[in-house]
Amino acid sequence: MALTSPVAYRALLEPVLTGNAAFGVNLNDLVLTVPASSTGYLTLMPQDPAGWDLPRALVKDGDAPVAEELTFTASVERNGTYFILLEMDSFLVQLTSWGLVATLPSRDGQTESREVSIESASGAWHTSVLRCDVGRLTLWRDAREVLTSGCTGDLRSFRLGETRTDREHGGRLRLRSLQYRRPFAYVRRHRVSGFVPVSKRSTS
Repeated sequence: MALTSPVAYRALLEPVLTGNAAFGVNLNDLVLTVPASSTGYLTLMPQDPAGWDLPRALVKDGDAPVAEELTFTASVERNGTYFILLEMDSFLVQLTSWGLVATLPSRDGQTESREVSIESASGAWHTSVLRCDVGRLTLWRDAREVLTSGCTGDLRSFRLGETRTDREHGGRLRLRSLQYRRPFAYVRRHRVSGFVPVSKRSTS
């Protein structure tokens, strides 16, 4: 499932807004403008199991584990100290002036925090890939692996954008492209050196 054109977003994404947040559709991107004390994010619309690398009817339940992959190209302009890029269950990624701050599920069932130094110029475009594969959650940014954690959720429950209302959060997110895939794990038999994300992928 892929966002092939910003104006076609209704088939894939649903904006959720509170307070003074606003959502707009331009020729080349989707825009979320979220001032402090408001929330504005995108969620994935419920879908039939499209985009599988093998027809679902040919695979019985439990025959093969399913990997999930979310790829998106976006830019963020922060108004405050933080802007939440992505949230999913206990997995949270925030952008700051010095890089990335993440909250991740820990092995004891709690959460842990990590900071990663990355290029974070306001308004710059970056391609991120979030993949959950056999219990392992990995985030790449511009083909660089920046986070690894246990995968306890479903990528279809992700929220892309600002989900906090305190005054340290807020800004603008522009989304140029997004793709959600569920390749079966059997694809890994054809990999020699592991999964290497790229910024452009063919639509399943």
